[in-house]
Amino acid sequence: MKKKICGIIVEWNPLHNGHVYHINESLRKTGADGIVAVMSGNFVQRGEPAIVDKYERVRAALALGVDVVLELPVAYATSSAKIFAQAAVRLLGDSGVVDSFCFGSEAGDIAALERVARILEDEPDEFKKGLRRGLDKGMSFAKSRADALAAMSTDFGDIIGKPNNILAIEYLIARNKYAPYMQAATIGRKLVEHHSVEFVNNFASATAIRRGIGANGLQSMALYMPPASLTAVAEQDKACGLNHINNFSHILHYIMEITPKKTLTQMAEITEGLENRIHAAAAEHFLISDIITACATKRYTNTTISRAILHILLGITKREARGSGQYLRVLGFRKQSADIVKAMARQASIPIVTNLQSSSRLPDTARIRLERDMQLSRMYWQGLRSAGGCTKDELTAPIIV
Repeated sequence: MKKKICGIIVEWNPLHNGHVYHINESLRKTGADGIVAVMSGNFVQRGEPAIVDKYERVRAALALGVDVVLELPVAYATSSAKIFAQAAVRLLGDSGVVDSFCFGSEAGDIAALERVARILEDEPDEFKKGLRRGLDKGMSFAKSRADALAAMSTDFGDIIGKPNNILAIEYLIARNKYAPYMQAATIGRKLVEHHSVEFVNNFASATAIRRGIGANGLQSMALYMPPASLTAVAEQDKACGLNHINNFSHILHYIMEITPKKTLTQMAEITEGLENRIHAAAAEHFLISDIITACATKRYTNTTISRAILHILLGITKREARGSGQYLRVLGFRKQSADIVKAMARQASIPIVTNLQSSSRLPDTARIRLERDMQLSRMYWQGLRSAGGCTKDELTAPIIV
């Protein structure tokens, strides 16, 4: 009998108790027999390196019951919510095995999220006028959009103002366009918000946990992380150290010195003279975290600045972020779930990659995208090396089973 498979879209930076809740509730809510995760690799959507490399995070996830983990290519994983969501949902649909998908949200109400998604898809005149008013006042796109929806209904404004809701709505828009057959379900965030720095019972956000590790050490966060994840973080910390965007500060300054401003305007997230703000801030500050703070405005949030700077570091252009070249790269799977990977190999609408050595057989666009991802993964390790850590060879890294 065919297995029912639920897809989830994740970063796990690091994997914590809230993520375990998401995994278990996804299975319960959808009645699925297994979980396929699309995971951001070594760089994440908030414009940073993951504190722990992708293989250690996969190892922890498989130990916690996830069946298969696929990698979301870097150019998509580090892009705005719309591009991130479209690429991730398309991978789930293209896998050929996923029947449903489940995501976290502050709303916890799939019907309400669906209603907002339809407004954003259809863009009625009332909404477009409200959006333009906000942009004309110099507000960010996200704030302008939230205000335009709030003018239509206060309920809509409350929904769009939350980070997980924003992604959830983009997931639904992408599902409607690329994989309408996939059933959608959502889980309300448990006890703490996405960027909350509070610790409630044994739950904390990834933001709070990263800060806690930096301030008080890994073991201080043991209550909020499953043992498999705690072990994964500890092993990388011992062997190589944990990565941080400031590890790349000297690389950024070198790139800014040798790159013409005109070239910087081609990088993803660089708009309306943002390259000039970054140049000016870099002249005054060395650490990337300080540059981000100096650049942030009402129109440009810290996250927008972070992504722009990361794209400068990685050389990710607007064209690359929108480009084609889809493939399914399997980072790991549970031994008892090998049948899911075999089903993907038969049913997927795009190539599946389980061995990097055979990537030369991919279609040109997919091969170029994969080779680029391997290059960017090497950049991740340059950051750790600059801080006195170690490196890994992406080409010889084995699939995790």
